[in-house]
Amino acid sequence: MSEMIDPKALKYAFKRWKHRVGAGKAISEAAENDDLDFEGKKAHIGKALRADALKLPRALAEQFEDFAQSIEDAYDVDEVDHVLEEMFDFADEARIWMGTI
Repeated sequence: MSEMIDPKALKYAFKRWKHRVGAGKAISEAAENDDLDFEGKKAHIGKALRADALKLPRALAEQFEDFAQSIEDAYDVDEVDHVLEEMFDFADEARIWMGTI
């Protein structure tokens, strides 16, 4: 039998995040959309990151703009993966929830 998650504990866990954005969903959408080529996938992610930047304080927004530019300028999937890893690490440190749904 699966263990039940305490709703109070879950509510507390989500309160720890200072900011919430939806770029994680855009990343999933781009990865799963076979109609987008590599450039289209990068553009989709970059657009989402720039939209999320508008929801963040200036210092965090500037970093998201930099991540968007780095992804759009990436030459291959490995470079995109590297930027995404840096971005998710940054988001964790800055307490930004990168929504995936």
